[in-house]
Formats: sequence, C-alpha cells, structure tokens
Amino acid sequence: MRKKTIIITLTAGLLFAAMFIPISVAPSDEIRIVVDHTNEYFIAPPCFEQAKGLTNHLSDTTLKEALASGYKPESACTAEKVNEKTKTVGYWIGHQLGLVSGDWDW
Repeated sequence: MRKKTIIITLTAGLLFAAMFIPISVAPSDEIRIVVDHTNEYFIAPPCFEQAKGLTNHLSDTTLKEALASGYKPESACTAEKVNEKTKTVGYWIGHQLGLVSGDWDW
C-alpha cells in the first residue's frame, strides 16, 4: 500500500511539474497565409488590414510553400506572428486536446 502511494505521488508530482516546463512551439507548415505575388511578400491574416503597398495579385497558400518560394514577411507584424513561441508543456497538451486555442488558429 505504501509503495502504491509513493508511485502515485511521484507520478502526480512529475505531471504537475511538466505543466510549467517551457518549450518552443512553432507554427505548422500548413497554416494558411496570404501572398502578394508581385512584391513576393507573405502576410499573416491577423496583419492583413494593416499591410501596406499590396497589389491585386494576391492568393492564399501555406507557410511552407511561401517560404520555399523565397517570399519574405510583409511587415514586423507578420514576422512576429509566424515566429516560434515559448509555451509550457501544459499549454501544448491543452492545445493538442482542443482545450486551448493556439497562436496560429486564424
């Protein structure tokens, strides 16, 4: 009985501690972004309204395809939105379970 209590306590302690361990979380390569083919920029959807100098040659694609094409972020807003973020293991688990909305859920 005592051994079982120790194992349960250690397991609970490790799970609790894991909730506060920081990890780097990157956006999926499959997130949708807007690209300006004339200027060869990509724009994160939350930054679209403040984007300047866009042309009519716009389309949407994935982040992976835009980066592979050599497109650059249109602004600091877009660059910040697609950067890695430091989150806790607890946040990541919550996001994977659909309990927490992610930074790239546009």
